Formats: sequence, C-alpha cells, structure tokens
Amino acid sequence: RLIAHDRVDFLIGPYSSGLTRAAAEVAEAHGKVMWNHGGSSDDLMPQRFQWLVNLPTPASRYFAGLFACLARHISSDDRMAIVQRQRSPFAAEVAAGTRQQAERLGLAPGPAWFYPESPAEMPALVHQLAAAQPSIIVGVGRYVDDVALVRALADLQLDVDILAVVAAPMQVFREDLREAAEGCIGPSQWEPEGQALPDVGPPSSAFVERYRRLFREPPDYPAAQAYA
Repeated sequence: RLIAHDRVDFLIGPYSSGLTRAAAEVAEAHGKVMWNHGGSSDDLMPQRFQWLVNLPTPASRYFAGLFACLARHISSDDRMAIVQRQRSPFAAEVAAGTRQQAERLGLAPGPAWFYPESPAEMPALVHQLAAAQPSIIVGVGRYVDDVALVRALADLQLDVDILAVVAAPMQVFREDLREAAEGCIGPSQWEPEGQALPDVGPPSSAFVERYRRLFREPPDYPAAQAYA
C-alpha cells in the first residue's frame, strides 16, 4: 500500500530479521530502496537483495569482537558451551558464526544446548551446564531467555570465566539483573563513546545529547540504528 498507493520514494524497515525479510521482498519486487536498521540475519545481505541498504553487522559476526579478545587469553583447557533458542533463524545464524570462530581458535564447542520453552525451567538447564563444566558460556536467545540464563547462573553461583549473551548491551538488561549483570559480555552495534565520524549527518555525540534531552535516558544501539 505504501508503494502502490502512497507512492513513497523509499522505505525504512521494521525491527527484527523476520519482519525485515518480509518487507524487503516486497520492496525488491517493486524496485524501492529500503533502509534496514533492525534486521541482522545473514540472508538480508546484498547477495539476495539489491534494493536493501543494511546498517547492522550480520548475525554470524555478532561475537567477532569476543573472539578477537579471546585469541589473547584462551588456553587448551578452555571449553565452550553455546546455548541457543530453538526454531529461531537469527539464533541459529549467531550460534553458527560463534561456533565457526571458536573452532578457528582451537576451541571445540560440544553439542548445542537449547533454551527451554519456559524461563521457569532454566535452573534445570543450568544444573546440566554445571555438570559439563564449561569455562565459556555464550547465550543466543530472546531477551527473556538471556536474562533467565544469567539469573539462574547467578543463583547457582556457577563460576565461569566468560559469560556472553546477546542481550547484555541493552540498558534494561542491567536494570533487570542489577549485580548479576556485572561482567557479562555482549555484542553491540554501536556505543555512545565511539568516535567514528559518519559520512553524512551529525556525530554520535550530537545524537546522544539530543536523545538524552528528549527521553531522559541514554540511547541503546537499536535507537542509534534507527536514527542512522
């Protein structure tokens, strides 16, 4: 309707890879440019869509920064557990990319672990993880999955060297988990302290100042993606 009846010149996509994919297929069929700020699945990259302009890092590269740090600190004794959401293309892509990068460093993640359908069942999963004794845990799920995992790990006082979850960079993650959020690592598409200068438009500092003035809180990276 936006394209055929409202005659828009270009589109700004929705948030989530699934919704972005559906909208991109329509935009592609009509030859309309669509800005993608909220979908990071690898199949949204240019090989498939010619009219889509992508801002996010692809899902398979979400934890590339983690492994750049790990390269200097891991040992042959380290073991990794990847916990992912079942039946989620996004989680599958992030987990697959994480596994590939781990194997390049000589880490051999065992079989995939899967989040339970109900967060109430998370303690049982954490007890199983404790028996496996991983030194590195990477969680790839919905926000509620990642929060439940971190909370259950804290309640059991399971000691791991590195805990990384997709939800960690979000401000609400720290608010919901308080002390349990300390030390968690997560992939962020953008941080307000970054000094990179854009090709067009104001720098991050100007965006952060205006956002804080309007909403009385710091912006998370999805807000910066949408603004960009």
